[in-house]
Amino acid sequence: MGKENELLDDNVGYQNLIQTNPMPGKFSVRRFHHVEFWCHDATNAAHRFSWALGMPIIAKSDLSTGNTTHASYLLRSGQLLFLFTAPYPAATSATATSATIPTFSHAACRTFIASHGLAVRSIAIEVEDAAFAYSISLSHGAKSSSPPVTFGEPDNTVVADNTVVVAEIQLYNDVVLRYITYTKPNITNIPSTFLPGFQPIKTNTPSHYHQNLGIRGLDHVAVNVPKLAPEVHYLKSFTGFHEFAEFTANEVGTTGEQMKECEELGVLVDRDHEGTLLQVFTKPVGDRQPFISYLRSAR
Repeated sequence: MGKENELLDDNVGYQNLIQTNPMPGKFSVRRFHHVEFWCHDATNAAHRFSWALGMPIIAKSDLSTGNTTHASYLLRSGQLLFLFTAPYPAATSATATSATIPTFSHAACRTFIASHGLAVRSIAIEVEDAAFAYSISLSHGAKSSSPPVTFGEPDNTVVADNTVVVAEIQLYNDVVLRYITYTKPNITNIPSTFLPGFQPIKTNTPSHYHQNLGIRGLDHVAVNVPKLAPEVHYLKSFTGFHEFAEFTANEVGTTGEQMKECEELGVLVDRDHEGTLLQVFTKPVGDRQPFISYLRSAR
């Protein structure tokens, strides 16, 4: 068995793990950008999450903006961005060219929703060069989901040029890792510069102020997978991320009857070489089905 398959054989725990930064990542990562959910009804899902998490809807791309392919609504709290997308009926989707997310697939979205319902489709990270990140990932064993696409209207006379490059790598099951690069990044005006084709939504109404929960950004991603070692090895192989922390059942703090189940729980944390991105891996406990959850931090 290879070393990657022996990942959980000798858990030393968080206190005894020697943290190192063995090598730089294979490409430059700037930050988590957004998390996209695919669902049946983007309007309903976006409003429910908006009120529950105190995240106003700040931008949209739907029929009212000329998008006949999918409806997408962007939520924001601090630097945390959630995007909810649902496909329009085939009869409405006259042409795929109206989609403001160039990697969107009507057939893939419907298949995804039939299998998972409301669930995370993509984890988007802003990188220095999306095309390069995609190319280097493939050369190190990553599986392609969508090659780089450049879209938007370049205009050298505009300070906040909204030209964007997007590429996607298959991550786990039906989830993709989305690389995104802006020609001229502008994080101060996200509603207007999120993606070409999205239009800002005014949120300066009293109904939005009282629900602010103080969520500032995405701290890390927690992934529950059936087989821990192969998935960790896969991510590390094409990103250059390295092991940052490790937790055993005793450190999880579970006691009593749950301890027996949790003894088989191994938790590993990967990060990029600058500590910007964290990804947490766990194995399923008992008869729980694999899932992916995205945790937020208000540091």
